[in-house]
Amino acid sequence: MKPTFLLALVLALGMAGCRSGGSTQGASGRSPIVGIVFDKYGLSDRSINDSAEAGLLRAQKELHFVGRMVDSKSEADYAPNLQAMVDQGAILVIAVGKEMKGSLETIAKRNPRVKFVLVDALGTGSNIQSLVFADGDGGYIAGFVAGLMTKSNKIGFIGATETDDVRQSRVGYEAGARVANPSAQVLPAEYVGDWSTMEVGRVQAAKLYREGADVIFHDADRAGFGAISEARHLKKFIIASQSDQDFFAPKFVLVSIIKRADNAVCAAVKAAISGKFVSGSRYFDFSEEGLELSKMTNTKGVIGAKNLQKVREQLTLLREHKIQIPPATSERK
Repeated sequence: MKPTFLLALVLALGMAGCRSGGSTQGASGRSPIVGIVFDKYGLSDRSINDSAEAGLLRAQKELHFVGRMVDSKSEADYAPNLQAMVDQGAILVIAVGKEMKGSLETIAKRNPRVKFVLVDALGTGSNIQSLVFADGDGGYIAGFVAGLMTKSNKIGFIGATETDDVRQSRVGYEAGARVANPSAQVLPAEYVGDWSTMEVGRVQAAKLYREGADVIFHDADRAGFGAISEARHLKKFIIASQSDQDFFAPKFVLVSIIKRADNAVCAAVKAAISGKFVSGSRYFDFSEEGLELSKMTNTKGVIGAKNLQKVREQLTLLREHKIQIPPATSERK
């Protein structure tokens, strides 16, 4: 692994993309305030924070509300940053990332008249809307591609933490691999323990490749960048998640399963500003423009036209809800 390559991963950025327009003012004649608090991984994470910011900025161009943003330096900042947005008069406060769930629920309970949105996690509260993604569907397509591409009939999975969403991603991965290639064996899953420790991700990828896997799927966010660096170093295949990471290792990142937090945040903000906020969970999958595949610019030729057609057929079935992903259990496999 080359340290300069990991540094390049950390510094890389990107994202964009909802529709409609109009100018909005509150009952007082002043523009409403919408606040967004990013988790400790912050902007330029090339992942969920960057995507959520893009969604807020897109909504702001269309509706002309006042948008306020703050990065969190540590988990200790979550609750104070959320409360600060409330104190500044925000009618809607957005918290980005799974780690903010507890803090958001606490602040939302203290401020029942303010609306809150939690991105990429399931929160509980009468004034909380959770924007959740179909992790099982994303994992299914990753597994289907891995099953098509493996030559050793051994594939691997690296997750960030053993939470329900990551387990669901793993279950979907196993299901997709079985459909594409009944002979494929999914090696025991590896878990980093957090979403950011790239060196652990790299070591776990090296272990899985050493055990015979020739394709790995990482659902580990920044920690997965370490796995990508190892795939690049060993010239092995890997499938990425969260954001478009194809360019980190051209020809070795087969495809990225992208969570369109920008679309989800834009839609949530527009609904709240127009008085259509609904608490509970809002589910985003391939049919709701919540998930999408990367363009595979560097790997279409590697995957091949016939296999790409098979992948498109599976995507159609997922969009039509004709594939049911088995529910995850708490057991580690």
